[in-house]
Amino acid sequence: MRLFIAVDTDPALHPVLSRVVEHLRSAGADARWTGPEQWHVTLRFIGETDDAMAGRVAGAMRRIAAAGQPAALRLAGLGTFGGPKPRVVAAKVDDLSGVISAAARSLEGEVRLLGFAPENRPFTPHITLARVRSPRNAAALADAVRCESASVKGEWLASELVLYLSTLKPGGAEYEALARARLGG
Repeated sequence: MRLFIAVDTDPALHPVLSRVVEHLRSAGADARWTGPEQWHVTLRFIGETDDAMAGRVAGAMRRIAAAGQPAALRLAGLGTFGGPKPRVVAAKVDDLSGVISAAARSLEGEVRLLGFAPENRPFTPHITLARVRSPRNAAALADAVRCESASVKGEWLASELVLYLSTLKPGGAEYEALARARLGG
């Protein structure tokens, strides 16, 4: 099983993100675009594991969620990952209360104790909107990201952590919630 732990986006923000994705798409970049069923903020990618370990990860997630509280989050523009040749276009997320950043740090410690390799990148809250496959129309996409960034606004309260199973398919990844844990118990 390929797993990750995330917080969901608020469906009330999906029209904003959908409009932005449609505008970015018009740049003609060679990218795989995501949709509402894939929008979330990943706190920790777990990777491939078995049922027994998935249960241990879910237990760690529940303990961390119980010790936390609902998280105030805000969409804060657009950005890219991958340097001068971006591989990912994302909506930036501000963690207004610091709750999900703290949960991500705690999860990192817990999954390392379970034997998973340390995450080699700092936690940067975001919602992936596209995965760029080639440099085709990259300049047009970069312009669209700059033009649309200011319109990506909205706030929500994340109330739970979710352990997701990710199944890779030709049309993109499909996610299934395996466990949910309310922030604050």
